[in-house]
Amino acid sequence: MVVESEELPDWWIENQSIKSSMDLPVYDPPRFEDGIYTHTIVPVLEEELGCKILFIGIDVKYPDDWEIRIDDIPVCGIKKYRTQEANTIYGVNSEKFREMVRREMGERVA
Repeated sequence: MVVESEELPDWWIENQSIKSSMDLPVYDPPRFEDGIYTHTIVPVLEEELGCKILFIGIDVKYPDDWEIRIDDIPVCGIKKYRTQEANTIYGVNSEKFREMVRREMGERVA
């Protein structure tokens, strides 16, 4: 799911370069199950809702679940797995992720 280089952020280009120099498969940033990149969803939600969203795994071993934290408060577990090319996919589609974050933030202000 690689896009044209003129659209790529610097960090993506840097990661591509590192993988290429090590003769590794092409870099593809973390994404949801529906193929939507997390970096296109998370910053928008953070700005809209005034929060900080993290995907985090503490002392986990593959294939342990990770968790989603909002403002450093654990919200739920999330599956995290790697493609054959070693790129990350989170086990939820982007729309369900958006709904979960909005619901969580709505409950906090209620």
